[in-house]
Amino acid sequence: YYSGTSELEYYGFSTSDSTKWENLGILFAFYFGFLVFTAVNYHFFRFTGTSSGTEQVEVLKDDEDACRSKPTSLFEQGNQVALSFNDLRYTVQIPGSDGGTQDLPLLRGCFGFFAPGTATCLMGSSGAGKTTLMDVIAGLKTGGKIEGDIWVNHQPLLVEDKHGNRVQHPSFRRYVGYVEQVDIHMGTQSVREALMFAAATRLPARTQKPHETTVTDDDREQMVLYTLELLDLEDCADQRVLALNSQQRKRCTMGVELVADPAILFLDEPTSGLDSIGALTVMESIRKVVLSGTTVVCTIHQPAETLFDYFDNLLLLKKGGYQVYFGPCPRRMVDDHQTVRTLALSYFQNLAEAPKWAGNNPADYILEFCAPTKNFHDQYAGSQIGIKLKAITEAHKYFPPGKQIPEYDTEFAVDSWCTQASIVLKRSRSDFWRSPDYNATRMIVAVGTGLFLGTMYLRLNRDSAGGCSNRISVLFAAILFLIPAMLQSMNPLFQQRDVHFRERNSKSYRDSVYFFVIYIVELPYIMISSNLLMWILYFLVDLNTAGDRVFFYWLFFVVYNLYSVALGQLVAAVSPNDKIGNEIAPGLTVLFVLVCGFLIHPSEIPNYWKWLYWISPVHYALEALVANDLHGRACGATTPLDPTGDSLLSSFDLDFSHRYRNLGIIFGYFVFLRVMTYLAIKHIQHIKR
Repeated sequence: YYSGTSELEYYGFSTSDSTKWENLGILFAFYFGFLVFTAVNYHFFRFTGTSSGTEQVEVLKDDEDACRSKPTSLFEQGNQVALSFNDLRYTVQIPGSDGGTQDLPLLRGCFGFFAPGTATCLMGSSGAGKTTLMDVIAGLKTGGKIEGDIWVNHQPLLVEDKHGNRVQHPSFRRYVGYVEQVDIHMGTQSVREALMFAAATRLPARTQKPHETTVTDDDREQMVLYTLELLDLEDCADQRVLALNSQQRKRCTMGVELVADPAILFLDEPTSGLDSIGALTVMESIRKVVLSGTTVVCTIHQPAETLFDYFDNLLLLKKGGYQVYFGPCPRRMVDDHQTVRTLALSYFQNLAEAPKWAGNNPADYILEFCAPTKNFHDQYAGSQIGIKLKAITEAHKYFPPGKQIPEYDTEFAVDSWCTQASIVLKRSRSDFWRSPDYNATRMIVAVGTGLFLGTMYLRLNRDSAGGCSNRISVLFAAILFLIPAMLQSMNPLFQQRDVHFRERNSKSYRDSVYFFVIYIVELPYIMISSNLLMWILYFLVDLNTAGDRVFFYWLFFVVYNLYSVALGQLVAAVSPNDKIGNEIAPGLTVLFVLVCGFLIHPSEIPNYWKWLYWISPVHYALEALVANDLHGRACGATTPLDPTGDSLLSSFDLDFSHRYRNLGIIFGYFVFLRVMTYLAIKHIQHIKR
C-alpha cells in the first residue's frame, strides 16, 4: 500500500506541515544570500578578459632591416582599377499601409567615378545612403533591388548568371578590400599574425588574366612588412589585437585588407570613434595608400577640415538617396591661389538659396546643402559641372581605355581545400591555446562532475536492489552533466561569427573549411574532457567491469559527447545571436530529458507526446548505458521474486540488445546535426546589409 506520506518518507522528506514554510524561508535566504554575494563581487572584483593582452606574441621574423619597398604588385602592369557607375538605383521593400509591401528607394540615379590614386569621400546627412551606396558598389548587399550600370575599367561589372539575374563579375571580390566601421578581429592574434593570415589566404598563388604571377611565402612576408611600415604599425606588430588602442586597431583593420594588395579599397567611416590625433593618424595612413596607386572610397561623417583636405573628390547625398554633388572636394582658398577645389567651394556658394559661408570648416558648410526641403540636387543635375561630369562618366573618359579587368581562374586566392583548412586550423588552434578559460572550464566541469557524482554514489553495492536502482540514477545524472559541453560549444561560433562573415565576403576560404575547422579544433578537448568524466565516474561508482562493457561504456560516452557538441554548434549556427541560442539549447535539452523515460515511465507518456520519446537522444543514451551496466546482475536476489538487473531494465522498458542500435542512432544524430550545421553556415546570413 502506497500513500503520499509513505512516498515522502521513502525519499527522506519531512511530513510536517510546518516544513513547507521553513523551506520557503530557506529559499528566500538563498535568494538574498546570492544578492549579497553578487554585490560584494561587483564591488571588489573587476574582470577585464582572458588576459591583459599587453604581452608580446613570439613569432618568427626575418631580419628587420630587410627591404621594405612594396613588393611586386599583382597589378603592376598598368592594371590599376577605375570604377564608375551611372543612374544607380537601389530599392528595398517595406510593409505597406494596406498590409502588403511597397518599394522604398534608398538611392535615386546616382553617378560618379573613382580613379586610381585618388580618394573619394562619400558624405551626407544621417540616413542619406552613404554606406548603402558603398555597399551596393562593393557587392555586399544581401537584399533589395539594384538597377543601373557599374563599370570597372570601362567594362560592365554586373553580368548575367545562368538564371538571368544581374550579379557581380566573379573576380571582383578578389581585388577589392572593404574596411568595416567596426573593427572585427580575433583578439588573441598579434597584428603581424592577423596580416600574415590575410596574406596567406588572399594573396593568390597565381592569376590567369591579364598576366600570371606566382606569389611565394617570401613575397607574402615582404607584403606584410611593407603594410606594417605603410600604416606605422611596426611598434605594435607583435602585440595582441586585444591590447591595441582604437586608432591602432583601425589601422590594423586597414592592414588586413591592404595586405591582400587590393586595387580598390572601401572604408566605412574609418575615423568614427577616434579622437583628433587618432583620426589624423588614420587619414595619413589612408593618404599613403592613395599615393601607392590604390583607388580609395571612404564614407565619413562631418570631418574636421584637416581631414577633409586629404580627399580628392566628394560625392554628397541627402536623405532619400538624392545626389547633391559629385566633383572635386571643396577647399578654402589659400593665398588667393585658385584651384579646382576652391572653385568647387565657389560652386556651392553660388547656388540659389545657398546658405552664407561664415569661413568655418568647408565640410560643415557643405553638409548644410543636405537639407531635405531644398532642391540643391536638382540644381546640380542641371549645372555645368553636373552635366560635364555625367558625360565624362558615361563616355568613360576618366581613365585610359584598354585596361582589362583583373581575372582569376579560381574563386579563391588559395584554391586548395587542404591548404585553406591548414591555414585556418592553425589560427584556430592558436586562438584556443591563448584563450584557456573556455577549455579550462570544460576540464574543471568534467573533473568536478566526475568527482561529485562518484563520491555521491561511491562504490555502489552490487548485491542489493537499492544499489542497482541507484546505478540508473547515476548514469542518468552523468548524461545530464554533459549538457555544459553542448552549451560551451556554442560560444566560439558566436564569438567568431563577425570574423567569419568578413572573411567570407573577402573570399578568404570556403564555408566548408570553416565548418570543418570549428569542429576539428574541439576534438582533442572533447576527447580529454569526456575521458576525464567517464573514468573518474567509472572507478568511483564501480560500474560493470566486464571487458566488453567497459569498451562500450567508453565508446558510447565519446560518441555522445560528439553529439552534444554537434547539437550546440547547430543551435549556434541557426540562432541570430547568443541570447536566442542560449534559450533554445537548454529548452531542447529539458524537452529531451522530460520524455526520456526516466522521470515519467514510457507507458505513462500521453500518446500525443509519445513521438518525442522516440526522437529523444537522451532516451537512447539512457537505455544503452543502463542496460550495459545492469544486464546480468543478480542485485542480491535470492528468490525468483526479488528484483534483478534485467527485471529493473524491464520495468523501465530498457533492452540490453538495443545497445549498439542506440549507439548507431546517436551517431546518426551526430551526422545529421553536422550536415545541418554545414547547410546553416553556408545558407543562413545572420548579418544583413
